[in-house]
Formats: sequence, C-alpha cells, structure tokens
Amino acid sequence: MIIEVNGISLNYEKLGQGYPLIMLHGNGESLEIFKKLAKKLKAHYEIYLIDSRNHGKSSSTKEISYEDMREDIYEFIKKLNIKKPNVIGFSDGAIVSSMIEIKYKDTFNKMALLGINLSPRDFKDKIYSIMLEKFKNSNNPLEILMLNEPNINLEELSTIDKDVMFFYGDYDLFKDSLYDKLKKALPKAYHKKMIGYDHSSYINNKDIIYDDLIKFFEN
Repeated sequence: MIIEVNGISLNYEKLGQGYPLIMLHGNGESLEIFKKLAKKLKAHYEIYLIDSRNHGKSSSTKEISYEDMREDIYEFIKKLNIKKPNVIGFSDGAIVSSMIEIKYKDTFNKMALLGINLSPRDFKDKIYSIMLEKFKNSNNPLEILMLNEPNINLEELSTIDKDVMFFYGDYDLFKDSLYDKLKKALPKAYHKKMIGYDHSSYINNKDIIYDDLIKFFEN
C-alpha cells in the first residue's frame, strides 16, 4: 500500500490483528528484512511494515536526513490514526524511533531498539575509517547520511520515558562505550547482547528475537 506523507510516498504493508506494532528497517534495506519475524508476530499484533524514504518501494529524494525520516513516520502514524503503537526499529529505524519519541512525547508505548547508534563516532574506529575512505566521494544520500548523522545527545535520549529494550550484536559495528552511554541515559532500559551475532545477522530474515520481544511487549 502507498500513503502520501511529508511530501513523499511511503510504501507499507499491514498484517495481523491486535495491538499496533510498527517495524522500521535499517540503512539500505527494506521492509522485507522483517518478513520472517512479522509472520510470527502477526498472531499477536496489527503490524505496519514500512519502507523508509529512499528504500524499497517508497519515494527517493536527492538528499535525506533523519529529521526527514522522523517526520515521515510521525505523519504516517498520525494520518492512519495509530494510537500509541509499540515499535521495533533496527539501526536507522531505531534512530528514527528514538528521535520521534524525543520530539513527540508519548507517541509510542514500548520501544525495541535494535543496533542503534547516537553518532557516527560510535562506529568502531577501523570501521569508520573504512567508511570515510569508501564514501568520501559518494553521491549516494544513504552513504552520506551514515557519515554525518545521527547527532543524538544523552540528555535528549534520557527524556524518553518509556519501556525500552536495546538489542546489539556481540560483533556489532559500534564501540562498547556506546552501550555504557545507553545505560547511563536510560538506566531502567533492558539490554540484550546477541552472542555470536554481528550488527544485522540476528535480524535480517530471522525470527531469533521473537520470544524476547513477546516477553518484553507483553509484560
């Protein structure tokens, strides 16, 4: 399905019945990465799988920012009159979810944030150096985005007054110091380290975290 929001077209799929749940993918992906997980979750939730702008079947723009993506999804929620959904956001999707809740308080009910970072400097030094070299002459707005954003500070993050669960891979892209920052900003949040997995291997076309999500959302 297509919906017009914030001057662009967003592609989305709706499935299942129950409490509303929004699922937001990461950079360079599409809603397809969540299909296996959503197939199980749809027995419990009314799920909205969304292609972010410049991804999947949604509109492409020459430039992109997390602020744009934040407004896209917030307007999506308002336009469809979705009341306080739960959200599962992976990587860019986790960033966007956090930015929505920071600016628009009480949008979400519970938040599962997978593979989030607060700044490009959260990348491990070697990975960031490789990215800088690889993308230094890039015209790809998604690659430029990763090098320059997000810029979420701990004070902003600490204003999120929701049940939050952070997931991250044992071999994730980001420095261990990031997880210390997350614990400092949201000391009551749950944290799960996915042993043996990297940034996306426990998410992309997987349902590994299904039981954790059900327990988190239902408690």
